Order: sequence, then structure tokens, then C-alpha cells
Amino acid sequence: MAFLYQCHNKNKKVVLLTKHAYDIRDTIKLYRIPSNLFDEIIHMKPDDEKYQYINNKNAIFIDNYFFDRRSVYEQCGIPVFDVDAIPSLIDNA
Repeated sequence: MAFLYQCHNKNKKVVLLTKHAYDIRDTIKLYRIPSNLFDEIIHMKPDDEKYQYINNKNAIFIDNYFFDRRSVYEQCGIPVFDVDAIPSLIDNA
């Protein structure tokens, strides 16, 4: 959450790409995550590839699934991170 707020406060665009099995807006509401932390929420089909939705070469990609990270890196050439790397992306100043 700290990283999302950091991005918001720095006017960085945050896009949520998800294959969530349920209505993602209901789920983020359930967990009290403000939907306006995301500039865009893209609810993908299960067979879609995430790299197909990335068109900004200045983006980074954060995902817990290795194969999605690998395909995004290979197809888009942008930095990719596992979710456990998020603390390294948070400014501590």
C-alpha cells in the first residue's frame, strides 16, 4: 500500500492488470483499498497475456507470477519485480 500511495503522491500512473476470478472492484472494496489509487483497472480474460496491455516503455511491472514477469520482460523490455521486491521501491527519505 505504501508503494501505491508513493506513486500516487509522485503523480505516477498506476495500472492494475488482473485476472482475478471475481469482480475486482468488489474485492478491493472488501479490503478497503481505494479504487482511485489506480489510474486504470484492467480485468483481463484468463487466457490474455499481460504484456499485451503494456504500451509504456517507461513502466515497471510488478507481479508474483514468474512466467508473467518473464514474458513482460521479453516482450516489453521493461524492469520487472516480484512482489517481495516492493520494499526496495519505496522511498525512505
